[in-house]
Order: sequence, then structure tokens, then C-alpha cells
Amino acid sequence: MLSYPGCGLQATGPRAVKEHGGSVFDEAPGVVLLLTADTGGGHRAAAEALRQALHSRYPRRLVAVTCDPLTGVQANRLVGWVCRRYGTLLRAAPWLWLLVFHASNTTIGLRIVRRLLARCASVPIAAAVAQFRPLAVVALHPLLITPAIAVIGGHSPRPALLTVITDLGTVHRGWWHPAVDRVVLPNAGHSRPHRRGDGRGMDRCDVLGLPVREQFRLRPADPAARAALRASLGLDPERFVVLVTAGAEGVSSLAAWTRALVTGGADFDVVAVCGRNERLRASLDRLAALCSRRLVVTGFVDNMADWLCSADVVVTKAGPGIIAEAACCGVPMLLAGHLPGQEAGNTEIVVRAGAGWPVRGRRQLRAQVEYLRSNPTSLDRMRAAALRLGTPTAGDEIADLLARQVGLHADPVPERDSR
Repeated sequence: MLSYPGCGLQATGPRAVKEHGGSVFDEAPGVVLLLTADTGGGHRAAAEALRQALHSRYPRRLVAVTCDPLTGVQANRLVGWVCRRYGTLLRAAPWLWLLVFHASNTTIGLRIVRRLLARCASVPIAAAVAQFRPLAVVALHPLLITPAIAVIGGHSPRPALLTVITDLGTVHRGWWHPAVDRVVLPNAGHSRPHRRGDGRGMDRCDVLGLPVREQFRLRPADPAARAALRASLGLDPERFVVLVTAGAEGVSSLAAWTRALVTGGADFDVVAVCGRNERLRASLDRLAALCSRRLVVTGFVDNMADWLCSADVVVTKAGPGIIAEAACCGVPMLLAGHLPGQEAGNTEIVVRAGAGWPVRGRRQLRAQVEYLRSNPTSLDRMRAAALRLGTPTAGDEIADLLARQVGLHADPVPERDSR
């Protein structure tokens, strides 16, 4: 991975850099600029998934450059300060985030936000476009679409502009703009036009799913390999394992879920992944030291797929990223809440697919975990439903869509020798 000064730019691919900072690439002919923001793990994960897919399918022809115009080095100071408090806001005052979400989701509110960001976020985007001259720009955050349009509108030839929606149930209206060339939808429920003139007609939409990183694309291993994986993580291969997580920001509800599980009468192991919330991790570390049951506490992990594939069930909030990743790993989900605003409706999608259940209260959480532990048939049925819900090839399909937009085609897969 190659890093560039300016707006938190990162480029990956086989191309060599001639000069640090003012880069010109030798081999690959095209750049895809990925616009994301460090506001929650979902946007980051989707951008990384798409970067990996482009590198895998078009290694000598396309290179991905990631730009964060909201919290990167070149971001506006005030905008950066506000956006970097996203995780703190969710943990301390989710009700305030709900107000912000709904206020910006109105016609007037969205118009105000777009005008502000069209100026503030355009500077780092313009720097990236001028430096890399991308063939395509991909917006993976709803607030970056208008600034991108403002920048690329003055370039000839104009880069292709795609939006990859990272929300599942409730989609913020900021995702839609008539100047976008293609819109990638996570599910068919968002394929109908929202209102006239917003450019979201069926002819511009592609239902491809939410992209997941390469580590989540492999199906669950056979029992022997799964036991070995558990052992490598310090888990007992024979025990029923419940994974508890609440996203990269580690919302405080995770502590209540964990305590409800380890203080109940059921006999199973619990793994709590606290993300970047160090205070939460310290609190659960103290609980693990006092708890007679087996409780494993971790912070942010890079091998989340290993933990998911090792678990019998995952307890989490209904975030789009964890839902997509757990589904690809075939893990049944117990959804014990959601962030207000964009995560409303996510639980219904999982329940309707048969891949998980909603959880209301600690007593119900313990009862549901114990039921699944005692009923392997129901557990297997939910695992199969989770796999059907997953979209492990979404990243590759989006990469192919991008390539078609810029006039490229995937390299043919060599035929295997039949001898």
C-alpha cells in the first residue's frame, strides 16, 4: 500500500511510484478514486472490500485510491472535528444522532448540508482528482456525492461516478442524486424510485449486495478445520461459543449483553469484541477476571472472519457491515438493538431471511442462546439461511461494473489442465 499526502490518500496495486507525493504510475492505465469517511466501520470496510476486489480482478489495469475528505489530513478543520466525534456521539448520546440523522434527511436539511459540504469537502476531492486523474469515482458515503459532482463536473473527459450504498434497511436520501451514473443497491428493497427527478430509476440501479472483504468470502470450514481455528484463537473446540460485538466503535450496550450472558445459568463460552472502545474493554476485562465462566475480551481485531467462523451465534446490533459479514460466514444472528436512523429496518431484513432473531431484553437474550445451544437443528437451519443472505461476490460484481463503466473487461480465467 502506498500513501500520499493531502487528504489521507492511499493507493494499492502493482504500479510503481516515480516520485513520492507527485505520483505518476508506470503500468496500470486507470485509477478508481474511492470516497469514504472514517465515520463508523461500515464505510471503511466497504471501501477496503472494493479495493481488494479491484486489485484481484484488474491487477495490471486498475488501481484503487482511497480518499477521506471528511476526516483526512486535508479535510476542513471544523468538519473533521465534528466527524471524528461520530463514535463518541453514538456512545454518549444516540438520541442526538437520531435528531441529526432525521434533520439532514429532510429536503431542506439535506440541501443545507450539501451546500456546506460542497465547499468544504470539495478541496480534498479536487486535490485527489487533479493528482490521479481517475477514470471513475465511487462514493461510499452519502455526504460525499454532491462534492464529488461539483469537482468532476469541470473535468473533460468526466470520470464515471458511481454510488455504493452501505445502508440496508433505512436509506438516507443523501444517497440519491440525478448526476450519478450508476447506483449499487444492497438489496432489491431499494430498487424503486424514491421520488421523481432524483435519478434513482431502475435503469441506473444495480442490486449487487454489500461488498465484504476477502477474509469473509470463504465459506465456513469443515468441523475439523473449525476446531483447529478455535484452538488457534484460544477457544475450546468442544464448547458452544457466543460472539458479542457492537461494531468498530464498540457501543456501550455490548457490556450489558455480555453481563447478561455470563451471569445467566446457561453453560457456554462468550467472546466480547469491544472494537475501539478501550473503556468498555477495560470494564469487561475486570468482569472476565471475576467471572467463573469463560469470557474472552478483545479490542479491535483484524481477523474478525476467524472469530465469526469460530462462533455458533453472534449477538450484535443490526449494523449493515456485521450483518453482511456474519451472513457470509454463515453465523446465526441475535440482533439486540440498532443505531437510530440508518440502521432502522436492518433487523427485519435478517428476520425475514430466517438468519436471525430480534432480542428484547437480557432474559430473552439468555433464553434464545440457550435454545439454540440445545437445538442443533434450528441452529443449522439459521446457518443455512445466513449463507443464503450473504453476498460474498458483491465486491467482484461491483468491480466488474466499474470496469464496464470505463470500458474494461475482466481477464478470462485460465482453463485448468484436465490431466
